Amino acid sequence: MDRDILESYKVVVKALKDYFGETVEIVLHSLLDGQSKIIAIENGEITGRKVGDSLTEAGKYVIEKLKNGLEYFGPYESLSYRRKKLRSITIGIRNKKGDLIGLLCLNMDLSGIEVMNKFTSYFLTFEDSQKEILNKITTLNYDEALEKTFNEVYSVLSSKSSTSSIDNFSVVSELYRRGFFKLKNSVNFVAKKLSISIYTVYAYLRKLEKGV
Repeated sequence: MDRDILESYKVVVKALKDYFGETVEIVLHSLLDGQSKIIAIENGEITGRKVGDSLTEAGKYVIEKLKNGLEYFGPYESLSYRRKKLRSITIGIRNKKGDLIGLLCLNMDLSGIEVMNKFTSYFLTFEDSQKEILNKITTLNYDEALEKTFNEVYSVLSSKSSTSSIDNFSVVSELYRRGFFKLKNSVNFVAKKLSISIYTVYAYLRKLEKGV
C-alpha cells in the first residue's frame, strides 16, 4: 500500500518538470524499509543526482523537522554540488496512518535568475543627477523642466559668486555634470539663455568631455 502511494507520485514528478521546465529539479524519495533513496527524479543534472542515490545530510535534517509535525519544510536556501544557489522546498508524503513514507523535493536553480537580476538592476539604475531631471520632466512639461533645472543651476552659481556676473562656462559645466545635455534641444536652450551661439556651447562641451 505504501509503495503504491509513492508510485502515484511519479506522474507528479513528470508533470512538475513539464510545468517548471529545466530550471527546477524534482525529486521523489522513498523512506520505506528504513532506507532513503531516490525513486524518481527530473532535471537531476542540477544537483548531480540520479535514481538510487540516498538522501543528503541536509535531507536528513529536513526529515527530523517533518517527523515533528510539519507538512512541508521551506522554502529554504541550499547549494548544488557545483556550489550553485538553490531555492528548495520539501514536502512530506504520508500514509493513512500519518507515517512519513517519502519526500517530494523541488530545487530551483537560481543562477539564471541572479544573472537576470544583475542585468535588470543595471538597466534600471540611473545616475542621481539624471534621475533628478527625469523626475522633473514627468511632473512638468518639457520646456518647464529645462527652465527649472537651468534656473536652479544659475541660482546656485549666483549664490557662490563674489561678482555680479557668472562665467558661462561654469553654467555649462554644472549643467553637464547634472546630465542636462542628454536632453533634447538642451544645447539650443542654453545658448539662448546665455546669449551665446550653439557653437560656443558645443566648444564648452568638448572641453568638458576631454576633462580640460
